[in-house]
Amino acid sequence: MINEEKAVQDFFEIIDTKVLRKIIDEFYLKSSYIHGTPHWSRVFYYGHTLSNHSNFDKEIIAYFSLFHDSKRFNDHEDPEHGLRGAEFFRSLDKIIYVSAEQKEIIYEACKVHNYLKQSDNLEVGMCLDSDRLDLWRVGIKPSNDYLHIDLSKTEKMKNTSLYYVQNNPNYTILSDRIIRSVYDIEQEKPYNNSILSKIKNQFKFKF
Repeated sequence: MINEEKAVQDFFEIIDTKVLRKIIDEFYLKSSYIHGTPHWSRVFYYGHTLSNHSNFDKEIIAYFSLFHDSKRFNDHEDPEHGLRGAEFFRSLDKIIYVSAEQKEIIYEACKVHNYLKQSDNLEVGMCLDSDRLDLWRVGIKPSNDYLHIDLSKTEKMKNTSLYYVQNNPNYTILSDRIIRSVYDIEQEKPYNNSILSKIKNQFKFKF
């Protein structure tokens, strides 16, 4: 159901590397599989799949996936992290090129994603669904009571998200590409082994 190759291609057509660098540089939980880049990338995969079936905005889900947990201080209780992520998104206005309407939706989705049960805006709902479909990573089956989109509520979509978590919770092609692009690893051959080891330890990825 998920076209991983197309999702990665679309992501990098939307997101500029300087935005990724800013987020990664300031991220507290670099080694976290619960709220780190593997989670962000799966959120984009799920939203990308939902957008393909229901014509939702891929730019919105791309920015939401990156910013919604970007200002978490820990992997546990952090009730203000959604608002901090939303404000962080807004602070980068000069390097994020989306419409004013898109910015408001992304801001709202980031702000409410960790406490709002249902949204009246389906674009916000698509973002919330994409995040909640990844609850498997903490042992929770996504509940239809907290999902918006019909496809999100299907067992096929839930099983697809479960597969991605079970298969390798610390890695996706997109999470690997995000880190490679941020650190310009593709351009630094032969690799500096000490730098590469440090990055691998921070992100727990398979290079």
